[in-house]
Amino acid sequence: MKILSLVLSTVVTVSAFAQASPPDKLDYVKLKSVAISAAMINKFSDPEEPRLTAVAAFVRESFLKDGYSISEDNAYLCISRELRTEDEHYINSFEVLRGGYAVECLTQNLQSK
Repeated sequence: MKILSLVLSTVVTVSAFAQASPPDKLDYVKLKSVAISAAMINKFSDPEEPRLTAVAAFVRESFLKDGYSISEDNAYLCISRELRTEDEHYINSFEVLRGGYAVECLTQNLQSK
């Protein structure tokens, strides 16, 4: 229940950032990425990690709902590159959405519709 309320409050905040000016784009992507990560935890409750392609598709669809577009290929590359770094503190592919290179990469590749 706590996760659901966190996701709902984050969605409201994220929607406000979606209307923001370009300098706030990184802040928007950071908040949206955390919301996506929480939603992924709820969607894929299976202890096995979802395929990276499923995570990339979910990222694309999530940004699309806020009026932004990113190709599934670009989302995939942003996430997979972060997973290949030396720092192995990520448990799974959707946890990279909580910060670092993946968020910066998504910000650079995100386009307004």
